[in-house]
Amino acid sequence: MTNQNPPDSLSGTMTISTTAVPLLLDEHGVIRNVLGPVPGRNVQELPGVPLADLFDPAAATAVRSLLGSEQGGAGLACTLTPGGETRVLDLYRWESGYLALLRPLCEPCPDSGAAQTRYPMDNPHPVLSASVDGEIRFANPPAMALLNAMRTAEDNPHRVPSCLLPQLKDTHHTRRRRDVEMPVGNTVYMLSMVPVAGENHVHVYGLDITARIRAERALARSHEELEARVEDRTRSLTEQVQEREKAEEALRLASLIVEESPVILFRRSADEERTLLYVSKNIARFGVTAEDMLAGRVHFSNLIHPDDKERLRAEVDHHANERTSEYTQEYRILTPQGETRWVHDETRAEPDANGEICHYQGIVVDITERKKAEIALAMAKTIVERSPVVLFRRSAGTDGRLLYVSENVSRFGYSAADFMNGRTEFVDMVHPDDRERLSRDVARAAEKKLDQYYLTYRIRTASGDVRYIDDLTSVERGEDGEPRFYQGVLNDVTEKALAQKELKKSEYKYRRIVETAGEGFLLMDRDLVITDVNAAYCQMLGYTRKEILGLTPFDLATERHAAFMEANRHTLLSQEYRTFEGSVVAKDGREVPILAHGNTLNDDKGRLIGNVAFVTDLTEQKKALALAEEVQKSLQPASPFIQPGLIIASRSVASQSVGGDYLDVLTDLGLGESSIAIVVGDISGHGVDSALLMTSARAFMRMRAARGGTISEIVDDMNRSLAQDMSQSGRFMTLFFLAVEPKSGRMVWIRAGHDPALIYDIENDSFDELRGFGLPLGVEANFLYQENVQPPLPPGRLVVIGSDGIWEATNPEHEMFGKDRLRQVVRRYAADGPEAVVKNVFNEVYLFSRGVPLEDDMTLAVLQLGGVAGSN
Repeated sequence: MTNQNPPDSLSGTMTISTTAVPLLLDEHGVIRNVLGPVPGRNVQELPGVPLADLFDPAAATAVRSLLGSEQGGAGLACTLTPGGETRVLDLYRWESGYLALLRPLCEPCPDSGAAQTRYPMDNPHPVLSASVDGEIRFANPPAMALLNAMRTAEDNPHRVPSCLLPQLKDTHHTRRRRDVEMPVGNTVYMLSMVPVAGENHVHVYGLDITARIRAERALARSHEELEARVEDRTRSLTEQVQEREKAEEALRLASLIVEESPVILFRRSADEERTLLYVSKNIARFGVTAEDMLAGRVHFSNLIHPDDKERLRAEVDHHANERTSEYTQEYRILTPQGETRWVHDETRAEPDANGEICHYQGIVVDITERKKAEIALAMAKTIVERSPVVLFRRSAGTDGRLLYVSENVSRFGYSAADFMNGRTEFVDMVHPDDRERLSRDVARAAEKKLDQYYLTYRIRTASGDVRYIDDLTSVERGEDGEPRFYQGVLNDVTEKALAQKELKKSEYKYRRIVETAGEGFLLMDRDLVITDVNAAYCQMLGYTRKEILGLTPFDLATERHAAFMEANRHTLLSQEYRTFEGSVVAKDGREVPILAHGNTLNDDKGRLIGNVAFVTDLTEQKKALALAEEVQKSLQPASPFIQPGLIIASRSVASQSVGGDYLDVLTDLGLGESSIAIVVGDISGHGVDSALLMTSARAFMRMRAARGGTISEIVDDMNRSLAQDMSQSGRFMTLFFLAVEPKSGRMVWIRAGHDPALIYDIENDSFDELRGFGLPLGVEANFLYQENVQPPLPPGRLVVIGSDGIWEATNPEHEMFGKDRLRQVVRRYAADGPEAVVKNVFNEVYLFSRGVPLEDDMTLAVLQLGGVAGSN
């Protein structure tokens, strides 16, 4: 119940003393009402002012703390502002707020003794004060009457009734106000018990709330009755709404079923006009609206497919003339959008009271999907009957019989009817040599309870031909798990079987060739993983076949060869056929030189499926070439060649083990004045044959030079000799023959189809060339070569003679080294002498090529006139 204020909010009903001023506060300590004068303040302006604002700061802090405790207190000395007058503040909890009493400093607490306290006796409501043990300290007449009415025979008349003692003690103990509803006879009182700060007694204020209680109870009863009536009415309305919603939902569902279904309802007249009287809205599935059809803007006959109109009109007229009560039709609809739909039409005649047909009504069902299925089934049947796959179904058990076999069993010379009526048994068709095995395979599948099994066997056609059959049979079991039916397909794979036989023969032949081949064989997949290898390759490296399978050529290659393959991987794999040399590491650590012939494997559609390579062991060949290489290197002139006034540095490197470039320094020319010749030549081609021709040419050159004569005579004789040796081979030799007189610096040269020599002037940083005309040697035997003379050169000039293998060396991007790079290297190292130039030219070429093998031999000779300066 809600707490009630004492009458008139204590105004004029309770006087604490003649000088104490009561103030009523809200729960926050803000003044609501003032019941007397406050020194230094206008009483009319105090409502709404916080109580703490009446005092100096120290007292204000104490008052706020007291209010914050929510328990009240008494005897707090406070200094009022303005004025500075000191008063004593007693603070009590009251209803939802506080009661504050301001009394003079000299006046004791009003609860400290009865002599200083007086309660007016004319208060119409019960007011009393009692100690915590129940002793009555004061009670006005209404309070005494209330106490007497509450007492029992055992209660002391000078103490409060025993029923109030627990509440008094609890109020004093908690120091909080307590409101208690107390029924006394037919009256109900609200007793507000307020603890007195600093004392052991409690003020009790009573209020008769009987009328309010009765009103609340009457209101509650009225509210309950109203709620009951509202609930009944609501329930009734809810039931009505639910019934209506159910009916509406049923109607909606019925309409939805009709409108969303493929079944269209219609009703039309039976006269010649055949006027449409009703059609369901789902006619829209045919691209027209019910409204247009009912309004006559679209006639149903306009929707009938042109190819079906005449037939349909004839059937409708026939049924009308025959007065047929019910009939069905199937025909096609052509929608305005051009789509063809199949429909099933069921029409029923509706007679009038005289038995005359007055209307027709019925349904039109869209059966397009069914028609499509029927057409597809017919097509499937046609496909099956024309395919090599024979379908069958037979019952299980010892007495199992064939229940179905497709008509295309006739491809074997038998008819389906013969099998179905038992004139032909399936076992009769199986090849005699396969019957026993087939019986065992079927029994084994049944024993293992397989739900599907695959069989291969032969049959004999009615004409005696042998055909190979793949039989895929599925088992259909009953609820007990036992077989009920067997069904499956028989596929004629004769051509495939015969091809496999031929393939096996071919594979055997291939395997024999590969296994008995003297060179290694590798079969690799698209990622170059080795999937097959022959014995020769295993023997070459000392590995077993199992150890090699799964590796790649990179795993077996030397580091140098692996780098080459990686750098040129794209180029190599883009070629259908490729041949290259390399080296692999045997199991015992040996380095095995190889020659690999590889090609790409593609399927019949040109798609890459793998790679194959034949590998030749070049160990013995390399040994022979190494010996030849040593011999050829021994034929090269010493470098550097130093004489007073002349330094010659030279080097020749073959693209293979031996090469066809010719490099020589001739000192015994018989030309006088100690002439020295530098000869650089290039036999067309490279390899062993070019090396042999170069050796022959060197021998002839040295022999002829030793006999003396001019350099043109020497070259002419050599040309005639080579022409005889090379006339049938198509080979030739380019040559640059330079004779130098170290003392005078005079140079004479012949250029026979060779690139011009370079002259580098270090002081002016400029290049010049030693040109001249002459055919390559061995082309025309009677060609006469002309000498070219260079006046003496100043000391320090460099003469550079090279072969095209230097400037035609390429990198992985197929870019040539070129003569510009050659000139840059000469310019950069010319000051360090001929040896530095030769060394760094070869270094730069190797760095530029980045692992790409040399395509041609490289030869370089650098001559410097003017002593030995810079030779370091």
